[in-house]
Amino acid sequence: MLGREFALETVARLSGLSEDDLLDTLEEAMGTRVVSDVPTEPGRFRFAHVLIRDTLYEGLTTARRVRLHRLAVEALEALYIDEPGPHLAELAHHSIAGSDFDKGLQYARRAGDRALALLAYEEAARLYETALEALQLSTPSDDPARCELLLSLGEAQARAGDMPTAKKAFLDAAGIARRLGLPRELARAAAGYGGRIVLGRAGGDDRLVPLLEAGLATLAEEDVELRARLFARLAGALRDEPSRDRRDALSREAVELARRAGNPAALAYALDGRAAAIVAPDTVAECLALGSELREVAERIGDAERAVQGHLHRIIAQFQVGDVRGAEADLEAASRIAEELRQPAQLSMVWGAQAMLALATGRLAEGEELVPRAFAVGERAQPGIAIPVYGLQRYTLCDFRGSPEAMEPAIRDLAAEYPARPAFRCVLAHLYARLGRLPDARRALADLGGDGFSALPFDQEWLYGMSFLAETSALLDDAGSAGRLYGLLHPWAALNVVDQAEGIRGSVSRYLGILATSLERWSEAEAHFEEALARNESMGLRPWLAHTQHDYARMLLTRVGRGDRERARELLDAALALYRELGMDSYAVSVSKT
Repeated sequence: MLGREFALETVARLSGLSEDDLLDTLEEAMGTRVVSDVPTEPGRFRFAHVLIRDTLYEGLTTARRVRLHRLAVEALEALYIDEPGPHLAELAHHSIAGSDFDKGLQYARRAGDRALALLAYEEAARLYETALEALQLSTPSDDPARCELLLSLGEAQARAGDMPTAKKAFLDAAGIARRLGLPRELARAAAGYGGRIVLGRAGGDDRLVPLLEAGLATLAEEDVELRARLFARLAGALRDEPSRDRRDALSREAVELARRAGNPAALAYALDGRAAAIVAPDTVAECLALGSELREVAERIGDAERAVQGHLHRIIAQFQVGDVRGAEADLEAASRIAEELRQPAQLSMVWGAQAMLALATGRLAEGEELVPRAFAVGERAQPGIAIPVYGLQRYTLCDFRGSPEAMEPAIRDLAAEYPARPAFRCVLAHLYARLGRLPDARRALADLGGDGFSALPFDQEWLYGMSFLAETSALLDDAGSAGRLYGLLHPWAALNVVDQAEGIRGSVSRYLGILATSLERWSEAEAHFEEALARNESMGLRPWLAHTQHDYARMLLTRVGRGDRERARELLDAALALYRELGMDSYAVSVSKT
């Protein structure tokens, strides 16, 4: 009745026997191997097999079971009145089995709260579900209590990484809150429905933005922390909009609101939301500052989730400006926090960034292990982030390994399923060009190139998409698109191409060198390639260094100026050695044929 394992003192109080008399009885049971002691826990025993316990339990009448469960509650309450915490789940079980559903509800809720605080997310979710079942049996008409329990259940499920199930709980809570006119509960449901990561796009979820807007519309102005959280999440959800004007305004308002209120928890959410909302080539310095402040605020108030995000915002900015050592230090710190937090959403972000860095630096075997690892924890926790990252990291890996054709279905699906992210269409154009499907590549490039390539929003993915288009243009020998792309990319020559965690693609100067070569602007191409060589080497981006050496050599062999052949030979030898070292054999073959 107490379960497969039981404590001596609980059975003694329940049975009315002294511990000595009870030990005599247990000794007989141990002699016949019905029960055994628990070696690591003095004073605890267990049935030798669960079937023995189940058989004995099923032999009791229903009335007898109810009485014994009630006695168990009394015994546990008497024994642990000063420290019930570790026994709350047990008390909930016996209360409900003893048909005391009100008490079972209270104990299950408290047990769920305790499990959540101990980072036992799945156990917390189970206990909140138990509390909901008890509520249905005790006071099924208590919708405010049901709403509160659903919010707690959604929180536990989301932190466990089960966002599809969590979203259902939050939607149910939102429905109750709307019907009962509970503005704060509606806002909490909206924030929970938005997930653990502020930067997540709405994508195909048509409920997210309206729910966040409804939460903001009804929430009291003085509830600063929750308002800041909703503003931040709404700004992130709007990242699919081509213009950043709306999310810029929302995220700015959130930061100003939090600063005026002097609320550090609100400020942490607001900083996170703003960094996610405005990230682009022209905001690198601001995003680095936002990430630094977020990291400091989050560490000061003990907000581990926001601390991870602070490090991640710093990482992308540092990669963009070439501070790889700084990015690696932040990534190591973020990894430590995420491992302690044990939440799939943060783990997938950190492991995805680690996979991105491994691929970019040529540690392909390590990347091959990290890519599916990040996807495995992120697929349910944040599919809108994890699925594209997985597909594009695999594309990089397959491209480096010489089998890009294996990724055609996946890249085509990404381009179709994420229409608001045209960078994926850029990857598809590049894939067609790499496979020699030149008519398909030309059509894709032309579709993207209208109105000065305005189809690509100027955001975090802009440089990433443009880098693929630069290579596609060169593979197609399309001087017209090369000229337009060169003009667009030139202001950002000092940056590196990073879309976290889809990929790092090296110095922008390499792509300018490729485009200048297509335009036969030889001196500019040479300057860009020299800059790209220096930057990619200093950052340790070995695949991109080898690509730069190869591209530069081909430019020199085309130009055929004084000393060009000798310099080209040096570059080709260096590229060949590096490709072979990295296991990029198909590229090594290409160099050998140059």
